[in-house]
Amino acid sequence: MVEKLLKRKGWLLLLLVFLVAFIAYSSGIGRSSIYILDESKNAQCAWEMMHSSDHIVPTFNGKLRTDKPSLHYYAMMLGYSVWGKTPFAARVVSSLVGALLMVVFAAFVTRYASRRVAFWSVVVLLSSIMWVTEFHLSVPDPYLIALVALGLMAFYHFIESRQLWSVLLMYLFFSLGFLAKGPIAVGLPGLIVLLHLLGIRQLSWKTIWQMQPVVGLAIFAVVALPWYYMVHVETAGEWTRGFFLDHNINRFADTKEGHGGIFLITILYFLFGLLPFAVLVVGATKNAWRDRGNRLTRFASVVVLTFLLFFSISSTKLPNYAMPCFPFAAILLALYLDKLQRGVLPITKNVRVGLWILFAFSLLVPLALTFGTVAEPLWANQHSWGLWLLFFPVGVWFAIRLVSRGEVERGFMLVFATFFMVTAIIHLVLIPKGDKLNPVQATLPMLQKAKEVRYFKTINPSYVTNFGLIKEMDDTVGVASYLSAPGNLLITSRKVVRRDSTYWQQFQMVYSAKDIFDNNHTVIFEGKGAR
Repeated sequence: MVEKLLKRKGWLLLLLVFLVAFIAYSSGIGRSSIYILDESKNAQCAWEMMHSSDHIVPTFNGKLRTDKPSLHYYAMMLGYSVWGKTPFAARVVSSLVGALLMVVFAAFVTRYASRRVAFWSVVVLLSSIMWVTEFHLSVPDPYLIALVALGLMAFYHFIESRQLWSVLLMYLFFSLGFLAKGPIAVGLPGLIVLLHLLGIRQLSWKTIWQMQPVVGLAIFAVVALPWYYMVHVETAGEWTRGFFLDHNINRFADTKEGHGGIFLITILYFLFGLLPFAVLVVGATKNAWRDRGNRLTRFASVVVLTFLLFFSISSTKLPNYAMPCFPFAAILLALYLDKLQRGVLPITKNVRVGLWILFAFSLLVPLALTFGTVAEPLWANQHSWGLWLLFFPVGVWFAIRLVSRGEVERGFMLVFATFFMVTAIIHLVLIPKGDKLNPVQATLPMLQKAKEVRYFKTINPSYVTNFGLIKEMDDTVGVASYLSAPGNLLITSRKVVRRDSTYWQQFQMVYSAKDIFDNNHTVIFEGKGAR
């Protein structure tokens, strides 16, 4: 089956990769609202910059936002200019960038390994629920992931071919990455470049000068620096201090927003993110060690290890931090899968154990959806959601049977098809179902009918994204006056109310519910005399 597919013309295969990847990355992007915190802030910030015609200073709810640089804001503005302020418009460029990355990635692996390895590399990434989900989001990470991966592939191509255009592309991609997420897009890839040159014994002034560092600095100065300079001037240095000190240095040195943990948590995130094929990581690691003389294997290993070690020692840890190394991890897994498929390596006990672990995971997911929804009060009566994924363990079980009978290719293709369908159902069915129940969507009609809407101290950012700018109130005297007027609504949180529960008892509470995936509990008060 795979061999017949791979005999087709190269351009046709790349077109197929693009189409399948874009379908995977864009499925359901317009079926659910912008709700989660990061998406809400980034999508709204892009809209405010576009709406105000100020393309330099990022704001959220009218206030300076120092969290991220500007590249992804511009990408979302492009979507907004075509489709208006919709979830689809905010997310579609992320999906497109992911699909284009897959095309270049497939071509790269084909050149430096084989079509079969390229095929399995694409299969590994498109099977990953976490990877596919990342390119559904209106956040900067899809752009960072793509640009870092593209830059590293361009560097490897230069080292192997000495074609100048490829190293110039490397500088362009890393410069754009700096505009997408900041120093991480240059620092870690730069370290990987040095480590690989050291590993292949080419770390010399001759090689460095061949890489045209002066031209690289010029590209960086033209592409990345102008916006940083302009936002620094426009905000009198406030954005610069907030971004570099708080969101970079402090994020590495100290735990931010509760996202910490022991150093092993980064490796666990990495393994979970690469499911289902992460269950082959033991065999793939052994294969990489045996094949360490291969330059592609060595380069991919350096990329993976550098990212894992760096984010293991970082104080702040999030599941998506190591994702720029996923394409190179996919190469290592694909090299092993290719040998298993061709019978060069046997199906070992480690492979069988890994597949049974995968089967256990496939059983737990629908069970968790059936019985675990009670953990989220808003989902307490949604026990039928697990029925949508009843095929999950069935698909994995049949895949295990195929592999055990020696039909390795068909078995692993069934694993891919099963996970691909699970991801599609999550984004096309389950997320839209859950989205209808979130507090913001439930109360938007109430806000739209209100005379005026404000918030006190804190607010779910999704309210601003889905409703519009909401004025903040920070003193109780003003609250009392505001809520004396019929038709006014005030949004706050239960935590704020509990600090002075006696005071808040004088007002009419019309809504109270826990936010999904968050410890915050939204509370809404209505002005006296209102219906």
